[in-house]
Amino acid sequence: MGFPERLKELRQKVRMSQQRLADASDTPIGTIQGYEQGRREPSVEIASRLAAALGVPLDQLWTFDAGEVIVTSIPLLGVV
Repeated sequence: MGFPERLKELRQKVRMSQQRLADASDTPIGTIQGYEQGRREPSVEIASRLAAALGVPLDQLWTFDAGEVIVTSIPLLGVV
């Protein structure tokens, strides 16, 4: 489950409409819709506001399946 599905799941769990989440997080409703449809990804600042509005820790917006770890990039920190 990725961020779009998790955001929608958490929002529905607390019985919050997209409009109410938008208002509570000071984020345009079109942006919320974009997140839930997977067309956009939030900045850390907006993700923090979404988590606060939903009453969950920031890391709850993402779920990780131990059986399916996908690495999209690894920053190069130096020569080993």
